[in-house]
Amino acid sequence: MDMEIFEKLRQFDCTVAGEALDVYEISLEEGLFSDFEAIVTVVAKRRLKIHDYLGKDALLTLIGRKSDRYVHGMIKSMEEMEE
Repeated sequence: MDMEIFEKLRQFDCTVAGEALDVYEISLEEGLFSDFEAIVTVVAKRRLKIHDYLGKDALLTLIGRKSDRYVHGMIKSMEEMEE
């Protein structure tokens, strides 16, 4: 995917331990009085070292038309996917 087009279509931001990651898609489940779970698929220009991210603080920003929504959490698991 052309990264310039990807930036223009961006609806989400993800930052883990201060590093911005490009979000491809998310699945977010939440309920009243329960923990939430977000599955975030990111696109990286380089191979990410999984152990550098596990247990780190994460911030997922859902970019809205009028205002943004912020979801704070911690990286519980991570896996690498090939094309």
